[in-house]
Amino acid sequence: MENIRVLLVDDDEDDYLLMKNYLSNIPDKRFAVTWAFRYQDALQHIAQKNHDIYIYDFFLGAKNGLDLIRETKGIDEDATIILLTGKGNSDVDRQATELGAMDYLIKSELDSEKVERSIRYSLERMSALRALRESERKYRNIFDHSRDCIFLMDNDGKMLDVNAAGTHVFGYARAEFLSLRLDDLLEENASKKRLHEITQANGEVTEWEVNCLTNSHKRIVCLLSLDITSGDKNSYYQGTLHDITEKKRLERNATLAEKMAANGRLVRTMGHEIRNPLTNINLALDQLESELTDDSFSLYTDIIKRNVNRVNGLITDLLNSLKPTEVNRTPYSVKSLLNETLDLARDRAHLKRITIERRYEDNDCELQIDKPQVSIALLNIFINAIEAVAEDTGVITVGDEVFPNYCLVYIEDNGTGIKEDELRHLFEPYFTTKPDGMGLGLAATLNILQSHGATIDVESEYGKGTRFTIRIPVNKPTDGAAVQQDFSRREIMSK
Repeated sequence: MENIRVLLVDDDEDDYLLMKNYLSNIPDKRFAVTWAFRYQDALQHIAQKNHDIYIYDFFLGAKNGLDLIRETKGIDEDATIILLTGKGNSDVDRQATELGAMDYLIKSELDSEKVERSIRYSLERMSALRALRESERKYRNIFDHSRDCIFLMDNDGKMLDVNAAGTHVFGYARAEFLSLRLDDLLEENASKKRLHEITQANGEVTEWEVNCLTNSHKRIVCLLSLDITSGDKNSYYQGTLHDITEKKRLERNATLAEKMAANGRLVRTMGHEIRNPLTNINLALDQLESELTDDSFSLYTDIIKRNVNRVNGLITDLLNSLKPTEVNRTPYSVKSLLNETLDLARDRAHLKRITIERRYEDNDCELQIDKPQVSIALLNIFINAIEAVAEDTGVITVGDEVFPNYCLVYIEDNGTGIKEDELRHLFEPYFTTKPDGMGLGLAATLNILQSHGATIDVESEYGKGTRFTIRIPVNKPTDGAAVQQDFSRREIMSK
């Protein structure tokens, strides 16, 4: 037999006795009734949360049953409440329902059957509401604590809701984010056009790779997924934007390292195979010169010797740019490193009347590096930036950011930029876009940085400029203070 605990709040003892009688005549259920005839006594019982169902009379003296429903829901939102009224009053019934009552009963029409039906209906309805509320809490918890940007939008792309990760990743306040459309986050017009076609067709998207822009105009790479909830007029889209920028960066660096290793093996093999015949040519030339008696042939032997030496020098330069660099590490300040390297390129910058902006953080950090080598690597990038910008209007920005495990250095210019198909080959030996360049400078730069465990990323927009971002492992802040910045904080690129 089911046991149900009831709190009856009624200031009329006769009504209490009648209700107790109705409850006792209900089959298959046993009711333990607690009677409270004063409003304050009822609040004390409610605070204990010891009852399965609460039955309140509307008239309770200075306050009424609606007031008690309101206070009860403030104590226990899952309280199952039935309101008793003296006669039918639609306005009271509506208010009671809005405040959270499950049902209402008219005293003059009561009998055991109606009381049993109301209690059964109210308990079942509250059970369903509890399950729904728990489900909402669970999914809201997933929504709020996901590391991916999760959002809801209408069919026109207008944002309806977003989780905390979304505002963090894109750098917007919640109110700002909800004033956006999804295509405001996308960088390319082609992606915006495709998105419009998808939403117009009520289509779905699974892990579509898109370039997005944050509030600070930083480009990030995301996987976009969209699902429409239904096909009716109230349908909306649920979407996720999974940030894969770091994953793509690591993949690029791994690919670049593999490519450089393969190039190194190829160059060493080719160098060996080319130097062997060069040695034979030199030996034969020496023998030939010893046997020649006519000085008129010396012009030709000099040409041969000079070009053999030139080929040998090219091979040496190529091998040096790709062979593992021996590192003699010593502690060095990143700001001192940047300033001293900039001084080496100062004359070039002055000749073109270029502006150099230094954006350093207050914290300095100590690097364990081979200072001359890293200085050469940075100087190659500085010189490339100087050559890329226009006279008088050129601006080169140099800055650093300190993180717990690495120091980030960026060199940004407003020069000509690099075409996308050229960007893929940027660090390859002998690849150059300069008429008089050899294409070994950036290959040597990459080799030096990799020997220090550092990584380098390049972002460029043709016609607008280029940004080199270098991550160098650090030892510790030079002032001994712990760096408080979070490792996952956004690396902001000024545009």
